[in-house]
Amino acid sequence: MTEPDIVPDHERAAIRAQLQAYLNAHAIGVPRLQQLMEQTLDAAERPYVNLRSLQRFMADSVRIEDSKVIRYRKFLKIVQSD
Repeated sequence: MTEPDIVPDHERAAIRAQLQAYLNAHAIGVPRLQQLMEQTLDAAERPYVNLRSLQRFMADSVRIEDSKVIRYRKFLKIVQSD
């Protein structure tokens, strides 16, 4: 099954909540989260993970591109399976 190209608002909120729980569980901030994402995701996906966008996504201050949110979701799937 392929991942949808459009991430609905309710799923964005769920991804944000899961990332926040990950931050809290590991006592890290968004800059460290961004580094972990870069280390975890494939090289082709790394350009989609930048600190500024991740900070904005976590703060829910602007709508981040779906392509970036898809990578955040992929990161969560990887770390949750460990």
